[in-house]
Amino acid sequence: MDKCYLDSGYIVCNAIGDAINKKENSTASCISKSDAENRVRFLRAHSLVSMLDFVVKKDDLRLYISDDDCQKLDAIVKKAVFKQLKYDAMSQSISECLSKNAVKHIVLKGVEYKRFYPESFVRTSTDIDIYVDKSDLQKAKNALAEIGFLYHKAYDNREFSFKKEPRYYVELHTDLEGFGKAQKRELRALSDNANKVGGYRYALNDNDFYIYALFHLYKHFVLSGVGVRMFLDVYLIKKTADLDYDYIAPVLKKLGISGFEQAVTQVNSCLFEKNIANDDIKAVVQFVLGSGTFGTVCDNRYLRKLNSKATDTSKIKRLKNDYGLGFYSMKRRYPVLEKAPFLYPFSFVHRFFYGIVHRRDVLRNDKELKQSISKQTVDKYERILNTMKIATDDK
Repeated sequence: MDKCYLDSGYIVCNAIGDAINKKENSTASCISKSDAENRVRFLRAHSLVSMLDFVVKKDDLRLYISDDDCQKLDAIVKKAVFKQLKYDAMSQSISECLSKNAVKHIVLKGVEYKRFYPESFVRTSTDIDIYVDKSDLQKAKNALAEIGFLYHKAYDNREFSFKKEPRYYVELHTDLEGFGKAQKRELRALSDNANKVGGYRYALNDNDFYIYALFHLYKHFVLSGVGVRMFLDVYLIKKTADLDYDYIAPVLKKLGISGFEQAVTQVNSCLFEKNIANDDIKAVVQFVLGSGTFGTVCDNRYLRKLNSKATDTSKIKRLKNDYGLGFYSMKRRYPVLEKAPFLYPFSFVHRFFYGIVHRRDVLRNDKELKQSISKQTVDKYERILNTMKIATDDK
């Protein structure tokens, strides 16, 4: 990622921090055409374009960007805001339908994050995430079908995606994430603490929502890297809510993310409060600024090895991930698994004999993959994970 883009991203984050903390926004003035273009590119890459008016003066945009491009950008911002308003209304309709069908549920992520923002419409999302108990899963699926949602796909038999035209997406979750049984158990306890807010709809209290948001950031950071928006989510919850750390701290310790929370606080103070960071935190900040909304690193198998060391407690599972034998890797190789997951064990047989017949090709492809990423890049990513207190040693 070029330095001008990263510098623009840092300026944008500082301006967002100034707007949130109601300080004079002196950093928002653009100084050149490339500066203005990079700021807009950064906002779009991190799904923050709806915050444009909060961080970049319109007069500056008109100085460096053509009237046509300004109009297009204005249309993009309005479309993002209008889309979110429609998602908010759809979320309410879904909740009413689930309540009518006696399905206890918790609305997660995007729709809930917005209450911590200075203006609710600036926090956009691309889908609606809803937690339901496994015992209510079929009732929830039926309820979604009642209002026109069609089944789309499933992830690891715990996240179920549905789609409704025009471009509404819903994900039903049967757990609150977690990489192992202990983490899943701790996160499940958050749902048990949820408060009833109407019908069969429940909501996490602020303490539990902060814990969930932090773990959600942790998950994305480990698996693929992550951009500014999720850091901003955590920053705003911590800044806005009256949190009880006597309650939060032991839960974070049990989840194994106490060190991660401390590192996130340092990164956020650098991004949104202009505090000076040490070299390790600076490297993380650059990594975050250079990422898209949901990161970029998961596409490379040799970076995923580090991820699997940080997330998987099972050596067999890590071995499958390292050699591309995990279910989702195999599904990319054998698309039939999407509709017939029971064929997964048989795909190993085909893969084994394919390796025997085409061994040279397999070895050559493996060598090319290794050459596609330098040891320097892997070492840099490992340093970033360790700075964020994410273990990458063998367990």
